[in-house]
Amino acid sequence: MIKILRKYSFPVWIAIVDCLVLIVGGLLFFTGNKELVAIIFRISIFVLAMPLWISIVKDIFNKRFGVDLIAGVAILGALLLGQYLPALVIILMLSGGQALEAYAMQKAKFELSKLLERSPTHATKKENGKYIEISVDEINPQDEILIKSGEIIPVDGIVIEGASLVDESSLTGESVLIEKNINSVVSSGTENTTGSILIRATKIAKESRYAKIVALVRDAQESKAPIVRMADKYAVLFTFITLVISLIAWFLFHDVLRVLAILVVATPCPLILATPIAIISGMSRAAKSGIIVKNGGALENMARVRTILFDKTGTITLGVPIIEKIIIFSLDREQILGFSASLDQGSSHILASSIVALANKEKINLFEVKEFKEVFGEGVKGIINGENYLLGKLAFLKSNTVNISDEIKKQHEEHQDNGEMSVYLARDKEILGAIIFSDTVREDAKGIFQKLSNKYDISCAMVTGDHIGVAQKIAKSVGIETVYADCQPEDKVKIVEEASKRKGPVAMVGDGVNDAPALARADVGIALASHGDTATSSASDMVIIHSSIKRIVDIYEISRKTIGIAKQGIWVGIGLSIFLMILALFGFIKPLEGALLQEVIDVLVILSALRVLRIKV
Repeated sequence: MIKILRKYSFPVWIAIVDCLVLIVGGLLFFTGNKELVAIIFRISIFVLAMPLWISIVKDIFNKRFGVDLIAGVAILGALLLGQYLPALVIILMLSGGQALEAYAMQKAKFELSKLLERSPTHATKKENGKYIEISVDEINPQDEILIKSGEIIPVDGIVIEGASLVDESSLTGESVLIEKNINSVVSSGTENTTGSILIRATKIAKESRYAKIVALVRDAQESKAPIVRMADKYAVLFTFITLVISLIAWFLFHDVLRVLAILVVATPCPLILATPIAIISGMSRAAKSGIIVKNGGALENMARVRTILFDKTGTITLGVPIIEKIIIFSLDREQILGFSASLDQGSSHILASSIVALANKEKINLFEVKEFKEVFGEGVKGIINGENYLLGKLAFLKSNTVNISDEIKKQHEEHQDNGEMSVYLARDKEILGAIIFSDTVREDAKGIFQKLSNKYDISCAMVTGDHIGVAQKIAKSVGIETVYADCQPEDKVKIVEEASKRKGPVAMVGDGVNDAPALARADVGIALASHGDTATSSASDMVIIHSSIKRIVDIYEISRKTIGIAKQGIWVGIGLSIFLMILALFGFIKPLEGALLQEVIDVLVILSALRVLRIKV
């Protein structure tokens, strides 16, 4: 019984009880028990309206005057004047509207919960040549996990055996299947669609990419969404108009039922419903586009944004370095790449996988490495064919007493100034070559800044900790004119504050820990979940889980249209209510008729608000 009660929200039960009271009252009325009907109606109205009255009293004590006040006065007036049927209809309108709002919230949560369905709970581990089933939480880095055809990959890892096509649409939004071979990186939450593959886990399940996205979903579902009732902004004016028309009716006609009819048709259900249903529908629509909106207020703020600041690394660029070129000091290109990839086979560093992947792509034979050792974040070393080889940062080679010429130091500084990363291969004391990495601009970044500027008149700027030369080079390639470089986290916060003072609401887009303070300070913080950084995502108001920067345009369009539809509902509600009040003033509408007409307006406003679900971007 308790489970059944919990299935429905409190407003639903009020609406159900209200309907039952109306049905029972109707049956008793037609059997001649009018006095009993009056008693049942009085008690029911008093009990069912009590939560609303308590809420209104609390609002008055807190100096808040919302649109609920008129509804509460109308119900109380109807009860005192013996107009029980209109009072019950008003309660039904209010509770029915709140029930629809609750349904819309559950609908939004359902869209977000689709992600949770893809989260596996068990995995097949290879141990001592045997396969055993374990909990996903028991997976440790370096564990070998078998992924069968049709299974969801439970942790981030690297393919060590087999080949397959993987569906990454749950993370990237792209429907094209991605081919995965030995040394390919795979992400948790993606689906293995063809043959079985064996992967080596690089993270535990809770730290894998998809698990962090799931955590964001749960956070969005469990946090109380501060729904912005834009109707309350018009409540004082609307209440004033209602009281003026009511006073006119009293002084002209001295008819209390006429005044009650005015209050009934002024019951602001359309105003109460228009905003929350539109905003929650907007949250649901955003979820379908791979954007988690943590609270409804973020949509309203996003619709008013005039400036959007973008981090560079991982936001405008992929944040995943690719091999730009290979510099030869000794040997030849194939040997440099072959020795480097041989050493990096045992490393889980992001640069190592790129080197190994390129060697495999070029079908370069790799060597057996003995006495392999990795200094995490610095470099690797080992013995190949009886000789000592090292691969890593210049500082790592220097710490191992490798000779570094002034020419190599100069070239290294030039690469740094260009925003490039370098790793160096050495044999004993001699540097043999260097592999140069550079960050890559996202393909979908080109064109969106011009669109934001030209179509929506939004100012775009890059805010980065990189050197000005590197930042300007990237900014120019994507069409951004304003660049703030060499920024520390506190500098980014100041830039957000200054932009807000100049032009109004500001959105900040980023993906790294150093972006978190600026995301929290901005009117709208938007995190890209590509790197799954918890601090950044927690500080943001929205999270783009498909890691496509084009979604910035989508969420702005969704927000703008959502708020536009909500405002349409508000003004339609105000206009129709005033029109009905005038009709009631001249006696064309009775209290019960007014309540029923308001029900019709409610349906129209709800249908209008649900148009948000069909927004196209």
